[in-house]
Amino acid sequence: MSARTRRLPLVLTLLLISTGLMNAAPATALPAATVGSGFSDVPTRHSYYTEISWLADNGIATGYSDGQFKPLNPVTRQAAAWFFYRFSGSPAFTPWRVPAFSDVPNRSSSVTPISWTAYTRVATGYSDGRFRPRDTVTRRQVAAFLYRLAGSPSYTPPSSPEFRDVSRTNRSYKVISWLADTGIAKGYGDGTFKPGYPVTRQVMAAFLYRFNAKFGAPGFTPPANPGDVKNCSDFSTWSGAQKWYEKYYPFYGDVAGLDTDNDGYACPSLPGFTSGDVCTSPTRKLSGPPSSGFSTQGYYVHNNMWNTSYALGPETLAACSYHSWYVTSRQTNHAGAVLTYPNVHKDYNFPRVSSFSTLTSRFAAKGPRTGIYNVAYDIWLNGVADRNSTEVMIWTENYRQVPSGSKVTSATFGGRTYDVWKTSDNRYVAFVPRTVMYSGTLDLLAMLKWLQGRGWLSSTATLGQVCFGVEVVHTGGTTARWDFTDFAITDS
Repeated sequence: MSARTRRLPLVLTLLLISTGLMNAAPATALPAATVGSGFSDVPTRHSYYTEISWLADNGIATGYSDGQFKPLNPVTRQAAAWFFYRFSGSPAFTPWRVPAFSDVPNRSSSVTPISWTAYTRVATGYSDGRFRPRDTVTRRQVAAFLYRLAGSPSYTPPSSPEFRDVSRTNRSYKVISWLADTGIAKGYGDGTFKPGYPVTRQVMAAFLYRFNAKFGAPGFTPPANPGDVKNCSDFSTWSGAQKWYEKYYPFYGDVAGLDTDNDGYACPSLPGFTSGDVCTSPTRKLSGPPSSGFSTQGYYVHNNMWNTSYALGPETLAACSYHSWYVTSRQTNHAGAVLTYPNVHKDYNFPRVSSFSTLTSRFAAKGPRTGIYNVAYDIWLNGVADRNSTEVMIWTENYRQVPSGSKVTSATFGGRTYDVWKTSDNRYVAFVPRTVMYSGTLDLLAMLKWLQGRGWLSSTATLGQVCFGVEVVHTGGTTARWDFTDFAITDS
């Protein structure tokens, strides 16, 4: 895992803690079960019958479609988020437009409880920007979750360890000791706690049942609605505006109208704007020439120094992940030719464009505003960079670059107007926005269908590759850097 500067809401939650705004509602214990468990695999003689019945009766957990609870199944991190969210009363909460975690998109059925746990700091993600929702949750992790769910109370752990496998130097020593001292969790007969063991559904039921008996259900009180009281001019930096925006958005939306283009980022014109995750401690570096790359999580990270017709200068792509990377390059001008295209891309096995119901992509990137370059999507159809292929580009940040072909018309997608350039044979098309886009979400399918409707792209066109990177022409006599801080493709 690599260190990086996290976007909000992590910074937001620190603000909430420091200002006391993340207070839980007064705790009230949930009632005991009034009916049986209702599960065919949890009879009255079951060791956890009382706890599972209470969990089900209070709507904290449901069973499976076959009528079973499956008490020995391990709990995943997304299931744990659902447990804590329902235990807290299923508060009204709208996830941020920019997802809190790269692997929990807004279309996920678990995005609301996972985003809520991020807001309240009950559960946090990993330093690579992911939540890992399908990972099994461990006993040490649940100890930390429940400690935070209780409000991170003041607690001094004992000087002598209670469990022989949890020493005082163990990073989870405090929360595990707290869990044991409150009576929420017990160790094993051999004197161990087994912190790395998975938590099963029956054990989670027992933990929450005992938590309720000790503290009551945690509840949750959102911040009061501030109303339309802020303008971008009220903030000196982007981070200040973003903190304010993300604090209130889950409950009241963009109440002050700071996110004018509805991309999840407030006041991007303010100093310090950086969307997504800035890569600060890369795990891989690709230096060239020549070109090089690696695959990760369904994407290919590619330092593509393709134009070997010229003497290329040094270029290094440094990656924390496929959605967080930067490139430094020093190139001289060779009659305006594009020299390199460092990028991340997803390969497709040439399905027809018409077979997609969804093809969207979110992005965030910012260049140095020196030399000549364009940050852009590069979509290859009917092949990939061969004599039969069609290239469709969507530029997001253009600095002194001119597309091939000629400007033929304009089009509007998602509220943004693009000038459309193309060659006479329709083998190259470029959508060039009239204003810079440092971040956002693009409906790639809508743009491709628009081309098909114009007859510039065949109705039987197939998709080969979707890339996002920067076309570098030259760097103005210096080593220039581009930061790519968010990227993902959603398709179905």
